[in-house]
Amino acid sequence: MERSFVARNLRKCISYKDIIKNPALNNEEKRQELAKSAAEEVDNLDVFSDLLKVITIKSKKAYTVKKLENVLILKLLSNNLKKSYRLAIKNREQIVRNLISFLRESSPYHIHRYDIESFYESIDRSYLLKKIQNDSLLSRKSISLLELFFSELDKKGIPGLPRGLGISATLSELALQGLDKKIRDKEGVFLYERFVDDIIMITDTDIPAKTSRQFLEEQLPAGLRIHKTGSEKTYFGNISKPSDSKKGKRKTFNYLGYNYTTTEKNHRTDDFLKIRRREVNIDISPDKTQKIKERIIKSFSSYIASNSSGPKDYDLLIMRLKFLSGNYYLRNLSSVNDVKSGIFYNYRLINQERQLDELDRFLKSLIFYQGTNLSKRIQSAIPIDKRREISHFSFKEGYRRKRFYKFSYLDLLRIKRAWQ
Repeated sequence: MERSFVARNLRKCISYKDIIKNPALNNEEKRQELAKSAAEEVDNLDVFSDLLKVITIKSKKAYTVKKLENVLILKLLSNNLKKSYRLAIKNREQIVRNLISFLRESSPYHIHRYDIESFYESIDRSYLLKKIQNDSLLSRKSISLLELFFSELDKKGIPGLPRGLGISATLSELALQGLDKKIRDKEGVFLYERFVDDIIMITDTDIPAKTSRQFLEEQLPAGLRIHKTGSEKTYFGNISKPSDSKKGKRKTFNYLGYNYTTTEKNHRTDDFLKIRRREVNIDISPDKTQKIKERIIKSFSSYIASNSSGPKDYDLLIMRLKFLSGNYYLRNLSSVNDVKSGIFYNYRLINQERQLDELDRFLKSLIFYQGTNLSKRIQSAIPIDKRREISHFSFKEGYRRKRFYKFSYLDLLRIKRAWQ
């Protein structure tokens, strides 16, 4: 049974992220008031009027919901869809673990990576709505709210599903549910995983890149297409059987924040049923390292640009460096267990530390070596004793020692402000 749109169920949809974005919700009475207000809005035919605000995510147009009442209503609608259609959305770590396990296999195989172009914007809403109406798995109320949601998107001329919304992620999973089953069932496919629009397959060597691409394109719902061959979003690797020899080709690709290098060499100690397994090197992907570097730069730039650059500004700079180089808990309001996050927990599957070393070198270069205009400005703004204090921050040590720092919801709000 799906949950009805009453205050009790809507209250359960308030997350810690909502509280970080809206500090007024750091009070149970306020949360109850919001849930009650949302329950009263549900029967309003204009419930989704003037729903969205345009933002930018990774240089693409995306959206956020303006009213908190609508945030809760769309969350509960999304939860109802997941429950009715049994949408089990795999998390990133689970997918990466599966991939690494297959990459270590000692037999030859092919790796195929594809990405769906303009994924959210290209999904056919009318097809989805008809499917949901015909399936009759959702209650009349949920279908009515979905119709009103889509009607508002039509009025605003928004194509497909609005990027940035949780319900868009749920509806996109429903749109590709049939595709996932068809590819997993195809003969010769050992592994198929998809994280939103990013697809990875491991197949036997009888399936070349052209064949897998053609099959995928044939199974994609109307309106969807994959990026062209040669794009950084696609990859094909022909991986040979490994041996004890140190020679052989090394092939590298990126997927879900990690960089994978397959070798043609057996691992010295890893075996399964006395069969030696392939050596696979895993590191943080260079694009994720670059993102962390950009946040380091923005942290220092924010400090330099602050009017006073006083003790409070310096404390905020230190807090940002702790956040980037360490680990922390994120409260989970729907569970007794808090979520662990940070440099170790976001990349716990690496077995190489080159990117961590790169981040440590980058931080030290900013505070000690006058190679760029920014490093000169940093060294002019921060005295040597404080720069020595900053030099003790280490991404490698934050990873190895799982260094934890405590942040309140207000701390997180202030920390992330420099990166928005």
